This record gives sequence, C-alpha cells and structure tokens, in this order.
Amino acid sequence: MLTSPGSLGVSLRAHPLAGRYYTLSMWQDEASLVAFAHGADHQTAVKRITELGPVSGILISRPDNGARPRWGDILHWVASAEPGPYRRESTPAQVSVQ
Repeated sequence: MLTSPGSLGVSLRAHPLAGRYYTLSMWQDEASLVAFAHGADHQTAVKRITELGPVSGILISRPDNGARPRWGDILHWVASAEPGPYRRESTPAQVSVQ
C-alpha cells in the first residue's frame, strides 16, 4: 500500500483481545484510493482478513488541513456511521474526542 501511487500513509490500531482492528489510510485523492482498492493486492488482503471475521469499511473524505486525524476522532466517525459493509460518509464535522 505504501508504494501505491497517491498513498500518503497508513496507520493501524489493534485490540486483539476484543477482536477489533482499525486501519487508516490517507490518500492524495479519491482516484488513487479507488485504484488501490480495485487492485490485486487489496483484493488479496480483503480475502485473508475476512477469514478472521466480518469486515467493514468507511470512506471519509475531508479537506486537507495539514494534520492527520486523531484516533479518537476516527473512532467517533466509525461509531456514528450508518451500518453496512463498505459505505461512504460525508465529510465529518471536526470533533474533539479524547
């Protein structure tokens, strides 16, 4: 992923005892993200991870303010998102979750 065109970075937050894993990837633009998501590397990773349990994803587009979002904010966005497999959420309001 890190060598994919348009990739800016990736972060992982893991709660293995609870069976929850979160990844955050940041992309230069949505076209770069979509190209990666439709590629063979991502398809292989999704197949492998679904063996561990249900998988869901959220695409959140937000303006670049020069700062990475904080995990507290990300988890708040995930908790407030509509249920479903993969879904798109509108730009979230800046929230401050500690």
